[in-house]
Amino acid sequence: MSTLAVLGNTTLTTQIANRLTRAGHTVRTHGLLGTDDSSTASTVQEAVAGAVAVLAVFDSAAAVAASMASALPAMDPGTHWLDLGPAAGEDTAIAARAERHGITRVTAPLAEFRGILVATAPAVLDHRSRLACEPILDAVADLVIISSQPELGVVGLEAQFGDLVAPTSGV
Repeated sequence: MSTLAVLGNTTLTTQIANRLTRAGHTVRTHGLLGTDDSSTASTVQEAVAGAVAVLAVFDSAAAVAASMASALPAMDPGTHWLDLGPAAGEDTAIAARAERHGITRVTAPLAEFRGILVATAPAVLDHRSRLACEPILDAVADLVIISSQPELGVVGLEAQFGDLVAPTSGV
């Protein structure tokens, strides 16, 4: 399995780290509490160093930019950055900086929706990114929706296309 870093400030961040640990990945976190057997790094740079993928789940574009500005210099070229927060895709300056560092950013907003975790993944990914990201998203989310507009997230897609996810109980 892979070494992954999980960064974030949302209620889903700890749940994501726990799911990845249970799936057999080595997980390093920064700033999270209550994770199952993941390693807590003292700095963002320590958390991301040597990770094949960095999962970021922040509640605002400003929080993403601040954390990733510290993380990018410590990330190896070729690392995948899975931007899973509700603000995914909002900050184009940090995305351009990631690209200059040789980091591949994949925008796949994650949301808890009717009791399940749903990721909205991009329909178009290069082969290398698909191989790296699909198993991670499958471990993190209960449902992965492939979309040509992943930045809309599951709530935006439901507003556009109607009821996407069947109720999980009581029907």
